[in-house]
Amino acid sequence: MADERLVYVVVAAHPDDPDFGVAGTAARLARAGHTVYYLVLTSGDAGSEDPTIPPEELQRLRESEQDAAGRVLGLSGVHYLRLPDGELEPSLAVRKAIVRVLRQVQADVVLCQDPRALVDDDSTYLNHPDHRAAGQATLDAAFPGTGNPSAYRDLLAEGLKPHKVREVWLYFTSSAHANHWVDITDTLELKLQALQAHASQIGEWATMRTEITHWAADEAERHKLGYTYAEGFQRIVLAGEYEQPTEAGAVETQAEEPHSPTD
Repeated sequence: MADERLVYVVVAAHPDDPDFGVAGTAARLARAGHTVYYLVLTSGDAGSEDPTIPPEELQRLRESEQDAAGRVLGLSGVHYLRLPDGELEPSLAVRKAIVRVLRQVQADVVLCQDPRALVDDDSTYLNHPDHRAAGQATLDAAFPGTGNPSAYRDLLAEGLKPHKVREVWLYFTSSAHANHWVDITDTLELKLQALQAHASQIGEWATMRTEITHWAADEAERHKLGYTYAEGFQRIVLAGEYEQPTEAGAVETQAEEPHSPTD
């Protein structure tokens, strides 16, 4: 299984969300030869403190920034649904749109925002409602939508056959739920470069660089992982769908096993 090449899809509400959450992991997976896509549900067209900037200009700018970040990380591509920023709902239509992409690329592992998170672990950040909506819609798309052969018969007619997602990894999850960590020591610099591409959102870069580095170091230290820098997830293996659940991805390229806080 270690040599198997898989398709990973990172779903996010806005441009820059996936780079804050999983860019180190995405870069490591791509470097190991896996196919990694981002699927961004909105284009961040409400992501500015200046209301005089037209939404279409914000969309163009933020997609350009996300595309640049994707090139830094070695992604196979970035897909945009271009839904209205700030108005995202976990509707049946959004779920189906996600299913369409997951079937198109034959996703093996889906990474998405944790829809349960209202407040972060330090109680200093209220989670954006678009993040929660994106996470919920993606979970419902990953299972059962993408793999159900009796669902979305119009997609079947288009040639988009069902494809069972093997695993889901939730990011921006709480420490209480995290059960899987990826060593991003060798790809932290790529994560930082990807984030720096989002110039319209970052503000003072030196401070942001320090904060991101601290967060990654704290994640590794808090869970005694033996890494310098880490990203954490709640990993859900859809074991009922397979005889032997996969140990997915580049996290195993160094014979690593998933870590838990008690390891």
